[in-house]
Amino acid sequence: MLNRAPFSRRGFFREAAAGVAGLAASDALARQSDAPPRRAAAANERLRLGVIGLRTQGTIVAKAFIKTGRADIGAVCDVDQKVLDAQAAQIESAQGKQVEKHNDFRRVLDRSDLDAVVIATPDHWHAIIAIAACQAGKDVYLEKPCAHNVAECRRIAQAAQTHGRIIQHGTMQRSGAHFQEAREYIRAGRLGKIVLVRCYSILGRAPIGHKPVAPAPPHLDYDFWLGPAPAKPYTEKRCHYNWRFMWDYGTGDMGNWGVHWLDMPLWMLDLGWPIAVSCSGGKYVHDDDKETPDTQTALYEYSNLTVLWELRMWSRFPNDGGISDSGTGVTFYGDEQVLALNRAGWKALQKDESDVLVQRHARNDSLLAHANDFIESVQSRKAPVADIASGHISAAVSLLGNVALLAGETIRYNPQTHQLDKPAHNHFLTRTYREKWTLPKG
Repeated sequence: MLNRAPFSRRGFFREAAAGVAGLAASDALARQSDAPPRRAAAANERLRLGVIGLRTQGTIVAKAFIKTGRADIGAVCDVDQKVLDAQAAQIESAQGKQVEKHNDFRRVLDRSDLDAVVIATPDHWHAIIAIAACQAGKDVYLEKPCAHNVAECRRIAQAAQTHGRIIQHGTMQRSGAHFQEAREYIRAGRLGKIVLVRCYSILGRAPIGHKPVAPAPPHLDYDFWLGPAPAKPYTEKRCHYNWRFMWDYGTGDMGNWGVHWLDMPLWMLDLGWPIAVSCSGGKYVHDDDKETPDTQTALYEYSNLTVLWELRMWSRFPNDGGISDSGTGVTFYGDEQVLALNRAGWKALQKDESDVLVQRHARNDSLLAHANDFIESVQSRKAPVADIASGHISAAVSLLGNVALLAGETIRYNPQTHQLDKPAHNHFLTRTYREKWTLPKG
């Protein structure tokens, strides 16, 4: 059975609103998505997409949309000309059609022939582009985490509501058939009372090394790449994937993998906002240019259960004694059964882990299904499976783990006031923007 504690002061944050100013609850945001779009693709039309940010995930997501057979990529954008040319060629080859190439995302948003955009830039650009896309009347497939900080998560959700746009958060595990099956099993009460959920990422990453300051390569518009982040000298390790380990641009593996797995208990158990968050960790093993932790443990306190996040970037030792055969995953501990879940499948076991009661394997392409779900949402104007109304909470809750780490103490976030209990820590919820690239209003 799901844990349903009576309302109390300690349960206040769990039961509070979705954290979007002026809204009573997250489902109110989802209902707002029924507003008619400026331009909606009819059910028998192919979706016309622009893709912003191409180097890795942008091209992967673009190919998934092409694979649906229901979408065309009309325009692509990247500030690195070498990446733009190479990835545009891959996309053109995959769909058998040419694409328009741009170096400025605003030129993509200006196009009236596009229904939606995929945003797969570094984290620090997500909010600016997503809000601008909503203002331009575009629906959005937004890579996770939806934003670089907690305040931006809320602002993106607000923009979706204000402009009546569909935003699908890139937590595509929600579209995985075996993830949905595990959710049904849990929500049927098969585990009994769930008191602990452990989310983990054990990656075995290699150090990225050290690189000196150097001139930016001529094919990269480095100032544009920095965007809202502080102006700092270029180094080879600052850009192109490794940005995620720099606080100015990324959110560490908490925002990279943590949001995927913390999304699971939030989605499956309807948890919402935690009462309190604490976190410890640091760079204990790798001597390199990364700034974010290689070892991190975050504890999310709810009224009747605990959610734990564990990161060991340097290790490949399996978690949970082999219950989960993956370096990333989540385990739900009930007083009757245990359920271990990863991208390969899930297992339900006796609570003493002695017998496997049920075992299921992955059986669909979750990214492809996520793309199809987005297309259907754009056409129907109904909320997608990872609608930003709930997706922004999963991202923000994950990022609160980093806030607790940087604050150096337990934090309590009030989703009604959008403030922490100690005002001195509120600056960790947002960022200082370079004047040229402030967050759009509305």
